[in-house]
Amino acid sequence: MPTTKREQIKKKILAGHSRKRFIRGESWRYGRLSRSSWRKPMGKDNKMRWVFARGTKPGLPRNPTVGYRSPNDVRGLHPSGYECVVIHSEGELQDLKPKNHAIMIASTVGRRKRIALKDTILGRGFKLLNPGIKITAAAEEAAIIAPEDVDATVGKVEAPSVTADDLKDVDVDDKKNDDKKEDAKK
Repeated sequence: MPTTKREQIKKKILAGHSRKRFIRGESWRYGRLSRSSWRKPMGKDNKMRWVFARGTKPGLPRNPTVGYRSPNDVRGLHPSGYECVVIHSEGELQDLKPKNHAIMIASTVGRRKRIALKDTILGRGFKLLNPGIKITAAAEEAAIIAPEDVDATVGKVEAPSVTADDLKDVDVDDKKNDDKKEDAKK
């Protein structure tokens, strides 16, 4: 029996690789039933219910029981051994300890705020589980620039310049189309 927390975490991770997949009763018989989502068998004549109540029966798949559960001390922990916490702002970091907690930045946090949070989290010694996209220094500076610093002309698109040759081509094409329309009418 593993005694230290690290040994228990290793046991949990190894058990996860060979974890028993429980299938829904009679999912092999009816195509409309999903094999991946286990449901407790409830029917009066359901053979899986008999197995669930009394143990095993040859030829039928196993049902979930208490013995398949992971140890209490490591249940719900990230495989790294830290407790995973999702944060949205810097204020949520105040009560957390780098020794016990690993951080995930919420998916709803935008790029600019994510950059600031990432610096704060790593600066305080936390483990960041979802660092996200790799941010270059230029992209970081571009994300931090305030809107009033941006030049007003940036983002405007100039109309393409039209030459006399372009206009001649258009006139010729229009005349050809007009001639074709007249021929079609005749």
